[in-house]
Amino acid sequence: MISRYEVLEERLDQLLETILLHGPMTLYEAYKALRIRTGSRKQAPSQTTIDRHLKILEEEQELIVYRTAPHKSGRTKRFFGPTLYGFLRSFQIRNGAASKNFRRIMEIWLPEKKFEFFLPRDEVMNALSNDDVVTHLGRLCKMVADSLPEAEDFYDYVEELGYGESNFAQPVINLAARISVTKHRKELGCTLKVLCSHLPTFKEEMREFIQRQRTTLNAIEKELGLSVAGGE
Repeated sequence: MISRYEVLEERLDQLLETILLHGPMTLYEAYKALRIRTGSRKQAPSQTTIDRHLKILEEEQELIVYRTAPHKSGRTKRFFGPTLYGFLRSFQIRNGAASKNFRRIMEIWLPEKKFEFFLPRDEVMNALSNDDVVTHLGRLCKMVADSLPEAEDFYDYVEELGYGESNFAQPVINLAARISVTKHRKELGCTLKVLCSHLPTFKEEMREFIQRQRTTLNAIEKELGLSVAGGE
């Protein structure tokens, strides 16, 4: 029997995926898209339910308001889109929609000013015509997303100790990226090689990351007295 929690998770994933594949959406636009998706007005969640789900995804820092516009009713229409955390979380949705539609998703969201990505927009947009870049950039996002649960568990533990921050998304993403280096070490090498070949900024960031790690390890080696005189 499916628990109520599992049903909620499935509905949240459906809403996140719907927005991801269509661009910034209002509550009503999301309702119409989900009604078409389910093929039935009865099976689709109500606008009240979708409003509640949007608030949950906002609280979980997966969605933010991209822009607003006045409505003839006097209310303000809010257009929702994913944060970087929400974007990565979408790669955990079981049907694999984020990976399968990666190029389309990038073309939708990179032009949006509110969308945060870890590489320059123009550089990535220009590289989207290259199938290898699309495949491996999507693969890199999936690797980081696969490590989010471990990073989130660690953050929950830190939060229980009283050291958590209200803006937890970026620290969780940073930790997940580090975990993925070890977790996906074998397949990561090929992906990094392709991306470094086509994305100059990514190549420079990798160079700086490696240098920082080398400097840190050299300092630890020296502190522990493990360095060998004369380089032997």
